[in-house]
Amino acid sequence: MKKIFYLFLLFSLSATGAEPGLLLYSSFNKFSTVPDFSVGQVKTEGIPSELQLRMYKGPKGKDNGVELNNREFISYTGTGIINPEHGTISFWVKPVNWKMHDGGKYFHKLITVRRKNKLLLRLLREGSSNMLTLHYAGGKVYAKPKWELGEWHKIDITWNSSSLKLYIDGKTPKNDSSQVKIFRETPKFPNLDGTVLYLNDNMTWLVNPEWKTGYDEFKVYDRVLSPSEILADYEKYYPSRKMIEKPFAGIPAVLPICHQIPVAAKPREERLATVTVTRKQDRLILDYMVPNPGASCSLTRRDGELWLNDAVEFHALGKDGKARQFIVNPAGSLYDSLEKNASWNSRARVSARREKDKWYAHLEIPLEDLQAGNTLPANFGVSSPSSKAYPYTWSPLLADTTGFSDRRSFGTLQLDGPETGLIGVTGFGNLTTGDLAVEYLKAPGTTAECIIKTANGDISKTFRKNLSAGQAELVFSVKDSSGKTIYRFSRDFVVNPPLLMTVMGNCYAGTIDCRLDFSASGMKQADGLITVSKDGRCYIRKEFRSDKGECEISLPVPKDLPEASTYTVEAKVGKFSIRKPFRYPDMTPYRQRVAVNHDVPRPWHAVKVAGNTVSVLDRTYHFEAGPLPVQTVSRGQKLLAAQPAWILNGKPLRWNAVRFGRNYGDYVEIFADGSFDGGKAQSAGELWFDGMYKFRITLTPSAPLKLNSMHLTWSVFRDAARYLLVPGYVPWKTDTIKRTWTLSGNKAKGCTMVWLTGFVNGFAWSCDSNANWIIDPNRHNISIVRNDRQADVKVSILAKSAVLEKPAAYTMVFQATPPKRPDSSFREICFGARWQPKSDYVEIGGHSWSGPLTDEHITGVVGMVPADMAKFRKAMQNLHGKGFKTRMYGMPTHMGKPDDAYDWLFKGCATLPGFPWEARDPLTKERYLIEPCCGHTPVSDLHAWNLDRLYREVPELDGCYFDIMSNFTCKNPLHGCAGTDAFGHPFQTLNIFHRRAHALRILKIHQKYNRTFGVHAHNAYYPFVHDLGDYWMPGEELFSAIAANPEWGYLEVVSPEAYQSAWNSEIRGMAFIACTQLTRIPRILKLPKKEVAKMRSDEYFVHALAPSILYDYCCGAFGADPLKSPLFKLVTLRKEIKMASARFHGYWTDPITVESAPPIRVSWYSWSGNAPHSRMLCIVNTSRKPVRTGLKFNWEKIGIAEPAVLTDLWTGKKYTSQELENYQLKGHNFMLMVPAGAE
Repeated sequence: MKKIFYLFLLFSLSATGAEPGLLLYSSFNKFSTVPDFSVGQVKTEGIPSELQLRMYKGPKGKDNGVELNNREFISYTGTGIINPEHGTISFWVKPVNWKMHDGGKYFHKLITVRRKNKLLLRLLREGSSNMLTLHYAGGKVYAKPKWELGEWHKIDITWNSSSLKLYIDGKTPKNDSSQVKIFRETPKFPNLDGTVLYLNDNMTWLVNPEWKTGYDEFKVYDRVLSPSEILADYEKYYPSRKMIEKPFAGIPAVLPICHQIPVAAKPREERLATVTVTRKQDRLILDYMVPNPGASCSLTRRDGELWLNDAVEFHALGKDGKARQFIVNPAGSLYDSLEKNASWNSRARVSARREKDKWYAHLEIPLEDLQAGNTLPANFGVSSPSSKAYPYTWSPLLADTTGFSDRRSFGTLQLDGPETGLIGVTGFGNLTTGDLAVEYLKAPGTTAECIIKTANGDISKTFRKNLSAGQAELVFSVKDSSGKTIYRFSRDFVVNPPLLMTVMGNCYAGTIDCRLDFSASGMKQADGLITVSKDGRCYIRKEFRSDKGECEISLPVPKDLPEASTYTVEAKVGKFSIRKPFRYPDMTPYRQRVAVNHDVPRPWHAVKVAGNTVSVLDRTYHFEAGPLPVQTVSRGQKLLAAQPAWILNGKPLRWNAVRFGRNYGDYVEIFADGSFDGGKAQSAGELWFDGMYKFRITLTPSAPLKLNSMHLTWSVFRDAARYLLVPGYVPWKTDTIKRTWTLSGNKAKGCTMVWLTGFVNGFAWSCDSNANWIIDPNRHNISIVRNDRQADVKVSILAKSAVLEKPAAYTMVFQATPPKRPDSSFREICFGARWQPKSDYVEIGGHSWSGPLTDEHITGVVGMVPADMAKFRKAMQNLHGKGFKTRMYGMPTHMGKPDDAYDWLFKGCATLPGFPWEARDPLTKERYLIEPCCGHTPVSDLHAWNLDRLYREVPELDGCYFDIMSNFTCKNPLHGCAGTDAFGHPFQTLNIFHRRAHALRILKIHQKYNRTFGVHAHNAYYPFVHDLGDYWMPGEELFSAIAANPEWGYLEVVSPEAYQSAWNSEIRGMAFIACTQLTRIPRILKLPKKEVAKMRSDEYFVHALAPSILYDYCCGAFGADPLKSPLFKLVTLRKEIKMASARFHGYWTDPITVESAPPIRVSWYSWSGNAPHSRMLCIVNTSRKPVRTGLKFNWEKIGIAEPAVLTDLWTGKKYTSQELENYQLKGHNFMLMVPAGAE
């Protein structure tokens, strides 16, 4: 066996041959940048091609690589050196003097593909995010590897119509990880003719010129390499095979003999052999089953070269330290040796028999011949030259093994243990294709367990599973009734299926879409069949033919397909097949559509129309000719200095009289017809109960029309234009502000709204899409110019002239603000944790999709479905019994695989490109992604249905808090968010109206059950979206800024004007409860104990609370706040003085100081009765240094006579006016002064 084993090993590890599909290869081993191989002529530029004088050792000190600093690059230009539709780019990289995970603000491009100076593919380190990000074909994937300087790492990039993947160091990324982008539709691949491939293209970005990077083994293929090929290529230099746990078995037992060659070898299809080990008095009995015909059996002489035949082997190490070897072939011949000496003959008895597709061997060996003790180190093997299969073993072999006899790899047989009955593994399923199906024997009183560990760190306990591609380890064990392990078996394997399939429903098309990839099978074209079945019945069947290795098959769903069922989707292509489960959900939520009605939520009233004037809460809109309001009035203040006007080629649109359609109560329809030189205009709008006026203007040319300009203009009185929110605060540095309205990426960033506001009242605008805009990102398209009377706004829709040949529509929104008045009762509410007794509301279910399994566990963040409803309700009752109210954490319209409707809904509803969050299922320990969907899709039906059910069945759940309620941009054409506009340009959508539609339904459900609804989207507040909640929770956006300045940040990072506007609950119309970061930062950043103590000190907390005193907002606890924190002291104080009934007066709107030191600011509260105090003066030192207050007040304006003594409610100390004037107030500290004694 020794000789044939070495032949197998040599072939499996060393044979390379010509690499199929290779287009370009530079090894640098010839000391040149000129490629070793290319499919055509390639021009190389950058550093001089001769590398003799800059030799540089490659990975593991082998061969030659190249080192480049950030002023150097290598480029390859040629035809056909990269296939845009499918391929692999592979190379080694070494950060010579920089770290991937700690490189500061610098960018670093490892590889780019350019065509005519346009970036088509790039892999780069992205600045302070420390991310390695790959962009190609509209897809983006990323990783956060911790690369130290001086380390070599392997990068492999693969792409085809199904996916974009980023491999690091040979490890196969999971399909639901951030390193994989699954294309739900075939992407638009760029034209790569005449492209240039660059290594180290770092001369135009924010780079560190001193950084040096090593590169080696640069390859480009026109095919997708398999996970096993990528792993094997990595392991040529750095074998990753570890010494896995050796097998152990008490007897009697069935032992698997399987493919245990080191994983760098290309995996072959295997058929499991077994050996049943028993003992009969003084003899060890081995019964082998080998799943091949045993055709090679020509040798019959004892001690002949049986390793040249099909054979089974047994190796054992006796108490005397000597190794025994036994070989039996299908003819029943025996080879035995002692320490490789074949002249030694044992008293073993052997027999063998052959059947059609398998053969058996029986071997009985006296224990005395084995010199066996209570335990016996041993290994079992099978080799089959006749079927050209790899040698199999029981105990896995080491990478540097010397063969089956390598005693370092021996497992252990326990010969003297108590007999429990026959146990062991009899089958694994097909691990090569990823179909795990462990079959085993388990004796009475024993328990079995199977654990799957992937190279990515995922751990699953399961006997049956569909495994993802890549390397993994299987550990099977059996324990007796006392918990002692009596059987253990481990093996490494690589899942490398020849046929891949992703199955997703398209709820809009009514189809099940199957994307097939059989390129790894070697077939160029094939006939196939797809079926959808359940319980032996086939519901859908479709035959197909594909002329390439990738295809998509859509299966129409029958109208009578049974709901709430899991089906098996099976694809057969050639001789290969694959199965995937598919969940078809209960369709009741999508038929009933909970909370889709015309009810008007509190505190708003129904929309009223009188003539051409529309009235909503606190505001009126007056219309005349055309669809745009002539005037809006908020709380008695006129807002518009000039009516909004749509100007085309320098002329306003000409409008007929406005027409009002049906008034549904929650909104009224508004229509208008108009014209322009060369066409007609139409407008259809809806003015809603909260003042949101959504209108859609459509311009239809009568013939192709050249448009030189298109503008929307309006003017707001200066008193209503003190602040600008876009949605973040933008300061007036001069009387002119210019910004660019654009949509890019996956989040709404930059200027996506123009909201001019005064101290309270304002006027907001936004647009839901860039359809029919022409935007130059380098030119501003919004200008706001302010004079003594007004602020003039001009929105330029066209950055350059264009020809309009078909109708162009624009959907926009105007809203007079504030939309409502904040609920002041939240001033006396504390959001915290259950271990903080002064908390009123405690969060439950938060991140239970990733934390430990508890009674509060929810199965997904969109469905709001408890894993166990009874346990969940009992947990809520227990919290109520302790005096807490409960609020559930959620992420609106997000979905993940645990959601039952995911398979059917996600493809059609997904927000693309999306913003994924990684989670881990507490039940299976598997990672999965949580991704957003658009709010106008059926996901909202599901969310509303489940939330309504939850509140109905769990009356002790008091509300919800929605995290990540941001306005994303979306490019999903399946639900109308993307397409091609009238100018032939692709467009995407800002989902403001979709988010609103969802939030409105959720608010109605909360009010139906009298619950509270909190929303959070950092500080990106849109009044026509986020006003549909009870309270707003900003503050998390300050994490980095406060981490950099924890002691003073809260009065320095946010400007006074930003507090007066973006953090103003009156302007927003919602209660503000800020998420303080002082306890969260050290936990997340894992700061040293000294830094933690500082951040959690009373003084730092006082500094953080100071702006809340000055600007009238509350602070919530983040879970780790100390019980004696000043935060809870302030909470108690707020309740004692009945802050809910107080009226706030800001220092910037109602100043009461006659004199004060410059950094001293004083806001104040007043009560009209039924409170312990009538006035409270909130004095804050906004500077870092102690300051004499110098305070003198206008008591007449305060509305009370000057008191003889003032009491500081915070410290309990009393002050006369003179003492207060001379008092030295510490930096960022505050005083809460009330008149002492009777008022």
